[in-house]
Amino acid sequence: MLSESILGAWELVSCVGESRDGGSFFPYGEKPVGKLIYTEDGHLAVVLMNSQRTFFSSEDISKTTIEETAAAFNTFDAYAGRWNLDPETGRIEHTIECGRIPNWVGKTHTRFSSVKDEELTLSTEEFSMAGKTWQVHVRWRRASNWRD
Repeated sequence: MLSESILGAWELVSCVGESRDGGSFFPYGEKPVGKLIYTEDGHLAVVLMNSQRTFFSSEDISKTTIEETAAAFNTFDAYAGRWNLDPETGRIEHTIECGRIPNWVGKTHTRFSSVKDEELTLSTEEFSMAGKTWQVHVRWRRASNWRD
């Protein structure tokens, strides 16, 4: 896989978590939205969210409730940093410099990638959550105006 095949902007198609025992979940709902950008000089930005998020009760964000803030946090993710692709294996390392989850900052997360036509699939390494082993698969479609 060549790094040129993943450069540019991508729009989120789907995001599903699968457990070893056959379970599944949709971290951002069944109709998520998002963007992924890989720059030529090694920067990346990722934003994912549930398209059915509930609006805050006030335009003044200092007046949101704890419940509203928690719901917003739990239906959204974003991080930015640097990326590196191993062209032999298709493994992409995302080194996170800033993001929603404080524990991820300064860490490198591996993504297993494949590109077919104008779709990019990224899969996480396996991880433990709620007593099960999971892997999340995220499908992206090249943004329509890329290289126009």
